[in-house]
Amino acid sequence: MFDRVLVVCVGNVCRSPMAAGLLRARLGGRAGAPVIDSAGVAALVGAAPDPLAVKLLREREIDISGHRAVQLSYQVLRRAPLILAMEAVQQRWIVDQWPEAQGRVQLLGRWGRFEVPDPLGGTEQEFRDCLGLIEVGVAEWCERVAQSGLPSREDR
Repeated sequence: MFDRVLVVCVGNVCRSPMAAGLLRARLGGRAGAPVIDSAGVAALVGAAPDPLAVKLLREREIDISGHRAVQLSYQVLRRAPLILAMEAVQQRWIVDQWPEAQGRVQLLGRWGRFEVPDPLGGTEQEFRDCLGLIEVGVAEWCERVAQSGLPSREDR
């Protein structure tokens, strides 16, 4: 098992805070639950989450309103044995910046073979569609990790 998960997107105001909130809600309260962090590759540092992200998670009784955007850095990255990116471009960027992260960086939609598009500036329906993909990815990761822990080297 692992003690920390880092969820990454671009601005750290929509996708990664929503995914982190869902992961915390699903894994929190369990003995040995991992710490869930989020960051952005081009974060809007200090920004609050998008109001639509807050609204949609509030509908699920999850409060992310206190989140503030954090820039991805080596200090943030090095602590996480599992890093979940929303898009393959983010996954590649992270590995290009920090080659030692190879194998630890996975797509949130890895098991369903999908990426999660950025809803920033979009409609409420686009946010709902995005959150639906995030929910699928979170559920699949929670199921896989519960069954067998982290992916083996052959799976990476």
